[in-house]
Amino acid sequence: MAAPNWTHLKDLFGQALALAPEERAAFLDEACRTPEGEPDADLRAAVEELLEADEAETGFLGDAPSSDFMPLLGKAAGREDAVGREVGPYRLIERVGEGGMGEVYRAERADGAFEQTVALKLVKPGMDTRAVLRRFEAERSILARLAHPGIARLLGGGVTETGRPWFAMEFVDGVPITEAAPSLSLEGRLALFDQVCAAVQHAHARLIVHRDLKPSNILVVAGEATTGGDTSSQDISSVALLDFGIAKLLGEDDDASVLTATGVRMMTRAYAAPEQIRGEPVTTATDVYALGVVLYEMLTGHRPFEATAASDLERQILEADPARPSTTLRPDDNGGMVSARQLKGDLDVICLKALRKAPEERYASVEALREDLRRYREGLPVMAQAPTAGYRTRRFIQRHRTGVLMTVLSVLTIAAGVSFYTVRLAQERDRAERSATRAERTAVFLENLFESSNPGGVDPGSITTREILDVGAEEARENLADEPVVLAQMLATIGRVYRALGLYDESSPLLREAEMLFDSTRLDPLGHRDALLELANLRYRTENYDDAQNFAQRALQLDSLHASPGDSKRLPILNTIGLIYSDLGTMESDSTKLLRAVSIIDEIIVARRLLDDEESQTALAVNLSNQGLILMDLGRYEEAGPLLDESIALTRQYRGEEHPNLAFALNSRAGIYQHRGDLDRAIADERRAIEIGEASLGIDHPFLDYARGNLEELVALRDSLGRR
Repeated sequence: MAAPNWTHLKDLFGQALALAPEERAAFLDEACRTPEGEPDADLRAAVEELLEADEAETGFLGDAPSSDFMPLLGKAAGREDAVGREVGPYRLIERVGEGGMGEVYRAERADGAFEQTVALKLVKPGMDTRAVLRRFEAERSILARLAHPGIARLLGGGVTETGRPWFAMEFVDGVPITEAAPSLSLEGRLALFDQVCAAVQHAHARLIVHRDLKPSNILVVAGEATTGGDTSSQDISSVALLDFGIAKLLGEDDDASVLTATGVRMMTRAYAAPEQIRGEPVTTATDVYALGVVLYEMLTGHRPFEATAASDLERQILEADPARPSTTLRPDDNGGMVSARQLKGDLDVICLKALRKAPEERYASVEALREDLRRYREGLPVMAQAPTAGYRTRRFIQRHRTGVLMTVLSVLTIAAGVSFYTVRLAQERDRAERSATRAERTAVFLENLFESSNPGGVDPGSITTREILDVGAEEARENLADEPVVLAQMLATIGRVYRALGLYDESSPLLREAEMLFDSTRLDPLGHRDALLELANLRYRTENYDDAQNFAQRALQLDSLHASPGDSKRLPILNTIGLIYSDLGTMESDSTKLLRAVSIIDEIIVARRLLDDEESQTALAVNLSNQGLILMDLGRYEEAGPLLDESIALTRQYRGEEHPNLAFALNSRAGIYQHRGDLDRAIADERRAIEIGEASLGIDHPFLDYARGNLEELVALRDSLGRR
């Protein structure tokens, strides 16, 4: 077969792929012709071979490499064997991978500087089209953002003498995770999968969606450890996430999954989410789905959907419900190390939740999936299960088999005294209720005292205030140790007050302790949600954005599962998420993140305007102030000004002249006046913000340092302009 022109071939392939199978023959009759108009048999055969390869799930359109398909691509694209050549400081040793657009070589350092083995990716000859080069540069840029032990590191890159771009990565000598799984116990498999989730979570925290998670892109590197004369690699195996070739940044145009010239969707169907099959925008939920497929395969030895024809596989992914893993386990494919009984129940529902058709019905984040698997491994109730009393009891018994057995024996032994113990239990119940009431009243008192606009003239930074809070935490731990839910509520309240006062170091351990108590009891999911939201706000203020995002997403999941419309904190949680995007966008000069923040806060503002109660209006004032600040970061000062004016007016109406929220909004509006060149008004707003802050927050609050710095700069700027 003569090699057809590659550009013409891929154009025809893309057009044919977009047609229904029964329409392709007529199309090829007309399209596959020579310049003279005669039928071109070689061109038609090449297009048909590409279509057959696609239907068989091979090459870069599928999961497995194809010995028939790749040589055709090689001839069409002008493939050449580059082994032995030098690229940058490296010498290519052997080709270890190949796709439709690029080749991967094992390469070694050739300049003598030091010894190093890398994986070097190189664009194929003839494939250096504008779209391919843009995709290649995007992959290199994405890799440069990532620094995680579970992700192969980018080591360098450049362009060859012939103009073909390349980049070098850490060389990973491992096997696909599904090949490593059969030799591992269930705990070993879940431990490896946890490493995968951690790596994907790292990418998501940087707004990167992988979009092609599959076993061949998740390699396991086994180490060796000797214990008692035996060698075992299970405990020290590590994973490496590879191939961000079709990854994308959230918020960017979704053109990376389509080859512009052909309309070919770049994905691996067997691991593709329904929205990828339909050509819809992808989100982090797309990676959650792919992780669900990988987990399913690691546990059972096969994927949830399998078919020979691509059309049948797509139909299953879009329409069929996957079977529970425990009902499809094939011991011969699974290494015999995992039983159906182990998968039945929690692992079944965890897999199926990750594989839901609708993205919003899956786990809200990879962190949420990872957290549910952690809970399963620790014997705790999982979020994917309905929280019935019977289910919680079973999980409690599984965690505490010995204790439960001893308790049962004790009860049988003292059965004759059951009436006495019934009376005693009633007394204990009444005592617990009285303690809970006292704790709740104390919590209300603390919140009223320290979270009011001017807490009784008390200086928040004084020793007296600190002593009250410190003693309160100690007393709570001592007196409420046998009432973990009430203790968690008290610690969360004190931690929240510490945070409001700007005492972040004191706030963090209390909020974390409260969150862990809520998590261990699972008796107050909304209290748990509130603690997570407080932790998210705290981490945001201390610029720990990864933790802030994780806590906020977990809070959002609990709110969606347990909150009634009147008790929902969805809008405050979204506000925190929007602020995180805003700060990340400002720090990284990334307008995409800033625009994402604007979109989130806009949604909140629209919802708040529909409510006219005082609480909603005061919250609206905060949202307007936040939105104004984000728009200023985008340089949209004229849009920001009216929002800040409205925020200030609402705060004065509902909170008065001495509330810290007014200080924050005035500080932001000073930036508007500075941009307009009205330095006198900017200075007046900044001075008033400092006065309010000192009265309501205390002279040592972190906000005051920031505001005082702004005031100094404004005065210096006005003075310098006055001297000119």
